[in-house]
Amino acid sequence: MCHFLIANSTLAHILDILRGIGSQNRFRRFFRKSQNDARIDDCLNDLGNTLNKFNVFIHLFRYHRILTSSPKISTHLRFLNSGQKTAEGLKRTPDAATTVHRIQERFDNFAQILTSPNDTSTHTTHKRGVDTTGQGPTMQKIFPDRDNFVHQISRILWDSESSQICILGPTGVGKTSLALAVVESLLVQTKYASRCFWVPCAEATSPILFLQLFCTHLGITRSTDDILQDILAEFNKSTEPRLILLDNFETVWNLVGDETQFLVKEILCQLSQCKKISILVTMRGAESPCNKEITWKEVHVKVLDVETSRSIFYELYPHSKGDPDVDKLLANVGPIPFAVMSVAMLGRKRSLTAKALLEELQNARLRTPSDSGSSEQNSYRCIGLCLLEQDIVQQDPDALLLLHTLSLLPAGTSRENLCWWAPRLEPTNAITTLLDAALLVIKDSSDSPELTILFVPPIVRTLISSRGIPENARRQVQEATCQYVAFHAHRYYHAEFQQCITAFSAEDVNIQSILLNSIFGDALIPSERIVEALLKYLWYRFDTNKPFVELAQHVVVFAISVNNARYKAEAFATLGGAYLKLGNHHLAEENLTKACQLFGELSLDGDMFVVATECRLLLADSKILKLQRSLSTSRTLF
Repeated sequence: MCHFLIANSTLAHILDILRGIGSQNRFRRFFRKSQNDARIDDCLNDLGNTLNKFNVFIHLFRYHRILTSSPKISTHLRFLNSGQKTAEGLKRTPDAATTVHRIQERFDNFAQILTSPNDTSTHTTHKRGVDTTGQGPTMQKIFPDRDNFVHQISRILWDSESSQICILGPTGVGKTSLALAVVESLLVQTKYASRCFWVPCAEATSPILFLQLFCTHLGITRSTDDILQDILAEFNKSTEPRLILLDNFETVWNLVGDETQFLVKEILCQLSQCKKISILVTMRGAESPCNKEITWKEVHVKVLDVETSRSIFYELYPHSKGDPDVDKLLANVGPIPFAVMSVAMLGRKRSLTAKALLEELQNARLRTPSDSGSSEQNSYRCIGLCLLEQDIVQQDPDALLLLHTLSLLPAGTSRENLCWWAPRLEPTNAITTLLDAALLVIKDSSDSPELTILFVPPIVRTLISSRGIPENARRQVQEATCQYVAFHAHRYYHAEFQQCITAFSAEDVNIQSILLNSIFGDALIPSERIVEALLKYLWYRFDTNKPFVELAQHVVVFAISVNNARYKAEAFATLGGAYLKLGNHHLAEENLTKACQLFGELSLDGDMFVVATECRLLLADSKILKLQRSLSTSRTLF
């Protein structure tokens, strides 16, 4: 007969959970008083049998009496506080039988661990892949004089195992359109096929959100609590070439904070060293990021000449051909493709002559203070005048409200969900107004018409943000986010959990962006509401096996600053749960222990009993997993 060489603390972990959860009779008395469910009796009988087996098994250990007399055991036992508190929590659990089954599974895992200490298959962390949603925006049909660029970039990507290409230029010259044309070219599609990934950096309003967007759009599953290492591990094991398009990268590059810039630089530099990864960046400006560390092949996109501007205008507004004032209008608009396209679409939709368009542009300019600056800044200002100062927009309060609301939603939103973000808005006329002003894009889904998305282009979002979004609009969106989360949040044991997944998935990027901006920016609603929404969101991430450690860490800090004991306890619980999902059992136990201590100091009722009970069970999980790890590396004695 062999004996396992197990440390004092190892057996203490076993006794810890056995005593903390309580005896079979205690559970039976409690459940017979509270419910009459045959399933519970079955569960308890099985649990009792398991406990009896464990009592016998433990006595097989040579040093059992010495170990059980150790004072450390009484210290460990405090993590559950008492069997009665766990029972009180179970009483409020929607399906007590399910919870008892979970407890039984933990004891079954003990038996598996002790009888097969080198078998690590039982507790391999479940990995759930994330659907890749890297489909880029629709490429502009107007794409003049870019064939040479497309051929040049496509040939570089074809010839090299890995390449780093940066498309640079001022606002609105068509950098994204060029990049999309490259991705759709024959050479790139032949080499990369479906392994082209589009990461919309304009949605990354914070470094945390950028990292999460990166994982989501590239389909990377978290396996550790180091997100950069997860990304690199995924890419380094790749045997097929991949192309990553980082679109509007200046949004991420210009995020404030030394730590943020260091992290973004580190990601970019590490990615550039992966053998099978090619990077294609579009970025406003004239200088590539990390140009000292990375050897970029730069492509500079210039503004339009007169003939090209005129051809774009005529193609979008055919009835303007022969209008003598077109050249004068275009000289005022500027040689920026986006501005030329916008004013042409406006003229076509409203049947305006070039002279009438020029007068409207000049009237808008009079309402805006003049400023001098670089040619790019002047072009940027011109686009703003063409788009934002139009009378049809300024004279429609609903259109302005819709524009400001959508500018706060980096991923846009569906027509159906718009009622959450702007409940007092009648959207039909406002949508028409913004479409006429070329400020709104509608992205249809042929597979699911209800998933039609309304959003404003990144350039418009940037313009509106630079001018300042009214406080009432920002407050309403923050309030709406908390209401949306509270209404749809359901845990895995509720019947409505699938609807929760659908609702959260539809607005995931927006929820993160708004709540994170509320933490780091100016919260216009009570902080308690924000932290409560963040906690509900983190439980959703936990229940769907998508742990978000970085966000949970910030929520802990935020909850401490709010100085609410219940929020602090739950924040530590979500952080510990995230670490547990990623297999960091030491940090999981550390944070879950803090949570249990804080819960033990509170007078709990309602749902908080369930949360406190689950926290204790998660702590038991972390101890079991640590036990398995220690036993899997132990030697046996014969």
